[in-house]
Amino acid sequence: MSGLRAHRAVHMLSWWELRHESGVFLLHYQNLLDDLEGQMRHVAACRGSSTAA
Repeated sequence: MSGLRAHRAVHMLSWWELRHESGVFLLHYQNLLDDLEGQMRHVAACRGSSTAA
């Protein structure tokens, strides 16, 4: 594994270990590309916010 690739893997795993902590919200980039509006509603719901403009 290249140095940069290994660094990215370590970085991602460090956040993955914190995924259940308050204030940590992980997103999948592909999900944002596929359904940005739905993902923003999901983020808002997790934060207890409204998505109404």
